[in-house]
Parts: sequence; C-alpha cells; structure tokens
Amino acid sequence: ARWGCLAAGCCGGIETDGPLGILLPDSHGHWARRYPTQLLSLLVQLALFWGLTRFNAWRARAAGVPAGLRLGGVTSCAYVFFFCLERFSLEFFRQDYAPIWQGFSQPHLWMLAGMLGCLGWAAALVFSAGRPAGRSTATR
Repeated sequence: ARWGCLAAGCCGGIETDGPLGILLPDSHGHWARRYPTQLLSLLVQLALFWGLTRFNAWRARAAGVPAGLRLGGVTSCAYVFFFCLERFSLEFFRQDYAPIWQGFSQPHLWMLAGMLGCLGWAAALVFSAGRPAGRSTATR
C-alpha cells in the first residue's frame, strides 16, 4: 500500500530542505523535496514485523517468561499499539495535516484512542494472567 501512495503522491510529506527530504510529487502532481512519510511508514512497519517475529520466537523458547507475555493476544496488542504510535508520530509530517484540536489532527485523536485502548487491552491480559484458567471473578 505504501508503494502505491508513494507513486500516487497521496499520504505524502510536507516540503522540507532537511536531510530526509527527497524529490516526490504531492497528490496534485507538484514535485518538491518532501519528507518521505510513505517510505518511513514502510520502514517502521518492516522493523515492527521483524521485532514482533523475534519477540514471538523468544517468548516460545525462553524459560521464565512472565505469564502475561505467554498469553494469546500479546503480539496483536503490541502491533496495534506500535502502529498507532508510528502513525501518530508521522502525522505531523504529512501534507494533509490539519489540526482540529490543540494542534492535533483527527488521525492523531484516533491513534491516541487506539493507544489507550491497547493499554486497556494489555491491562486485561495481565489481569487475566493472574487468574487460574476457567475461573470466574464473580462469586457464587
């Protein structure tokens, strides 16, 4: 998806004279040195894939891994959290950045909500790791 965005000029970065700037079009076909937000996103996603793959391998073979990290859903929770963090960070450099509240754009607010949701998800995973399987928290 990021290669298509790069070719089409959508989701592109703002103009820059900095060292990260490369010659790219915007969605209207205007070429300028821009932050390559599409490529940065691609690199972060590849690093995230590599890191989570290594995490899963470690978790499967290491002794003494905390119970909360052995549960299903931990990797998914980590992916969603780090995706939201990546998108939140890159949003400041996008050409379509449009603040709507306190300097944050709508995608910023969605990514904050996603990160908070992941923290709740992680807390639920840790809480459930401390309970014996098949037991309810309700008293009978």
